[in-house]
Amino acid sequence: HKSILQSFGTRDGAYYDSDSYLIYEIIIFLDNDILNEITFVDIPGFGSGDTNDDIGLTMDMANIDIVLFLSLANGFLRGNEITIIKQILSTRTLEGFYLLATHANAIGNPKEVNEILSTFSGAKRRFTETKIDDNVVIDDYAHHPAEIKATLSAIKQKYPKKKIIAIFQPHTYSRTQEFYKEYINIFKKLDAVYILDIHPSREKQEDYNNITSDIIINELPNGFHININEAHILSKYDNAVFVFLSPNDLSELESELINLKRGL
Repeated sequence: HKSILQSFGTRDGAYYDSDSYLIYEIIIFLDNDILNEITFVDIPGFGSGDTNDDIGLTMDMANIDIVLFLSLANGFLRGNEITIIKQILSTRTLEGFYLLATHANAIGNPKEVNEILSTFSGAKRRFTETKIDDNVVIDDYAHHPAEIKATLSAIKQKYPKKKIIAIFQPHTYSRTQEFYKEYINIFKKLDAVYILDIHPSREKQEDYNNITSDIIINELPNGFHININEAHILSKYDNAVFVFLSPNDLSELESELINLKRGL
C-alpha cells in the first residue's frame, strides 16, 4: 500500500499520494549461490536515534561478513544517509559493504514483470572466491583503478601471506589510454600480473593508435601477456591468490585454471 512507500519514490513518496497507487508485491532479487548457506540478520542501524542501537551495531559488525545498506535515495544520497554510511565504514573495510538503492519502478501489468525477468541473465559477481588447497581464485568485476585498489586491499588484508597474481583485461581503448599509468602503479606492487588484450566494447582499434595492453605490460617488470586459452601459464604458482579483474567474461580462463589446480 502507499503507506509503505511514504519515504520512497519521488520526493518522499509524493508520487504515491493517491489511493489508486497500491503495491501488491515487492520482488527482491539476489543472485548468488552463497545465499543458500548464510544466515540473514536484521539488526538495528545507525541513525535510529537510540544510542544503544549505535553501540549494538558497532559490536555486531565484528561478526558480520556482509552489510547491505538500503538507501532511500531516488537519485542522490541524503545527508543523514552519508553520515550513517561513514559510521558503518568506520567499523569495517569496504570489503563486504553493498549500497542498494530501494527506489523502484512500478509495473502495473504482471506480464511485464515476467518479460523483464526472462531477459535478466544475472549480475556480474563481486569478490567470488573458489578455494583449491592452498590457492584461492577470485572473480571480481573491478576494472576502474579505484575499484581495483579496493579489491587488492581487501585481498591483502584477508590473505597477507599469499602471493597475489592478477589477471586483468582492460576495458575499452579510451579507458586504457586514460588510466594506464594508474594501472601500472597499482600492479607493480603485486607478485605477477597477466594482462589480456583490450576488450574494445563498441570502440575501434584504428581510432586509438598505439593503445594496446602493451602500454601497461611494457612498464611492468612483473607484467606478462596472456590469452584466454593459456591457463597453464598460471598453474605454476602455488600458495597464491589468483584475482580475475574484468567486467567481461573470463570464465574460460578462470575455469581452466581451477580444473588444472584440481588436477582435472
